[in-house]
Amino acid sequence: MINKRGIKGPRGIEVGDSYKRVLNKFRYSPEKIGGKKYLYYIKPKTKDDITQFGCITYNEKGEIDSIYYQDSPYYGIEFKISKGRVKQIVAYYHDN
Repeated sequence: MINKRGIKGPRGIEVGDSYKRVLNKFRYSPEKIGGKKYLYYIKPKTKDDITQFGCITYNEKGEIDSIYYQDSPYYGIEFKISKGRVKQIVAYYHDN
């Protein structure tokens, strides 16, 4: 977890950067799937392939609350947003 300025996270993003910088550094082609707006969604070609996706969550005011990406079944990254700026970067690892 990164929650202080000056420490670069994935693709050079750091605390204090604009959410737009996060979107520009990652794929961005919004698509609605199952009632949720995803940044991107890549369907598996076979049942063994991995589903890759990114999504935006919003708070009650309709402002971006977080941006989440997952490109493998084991790793994910979440950018927590406050007032349009990255306030925290959290990496996730799942081994099951």
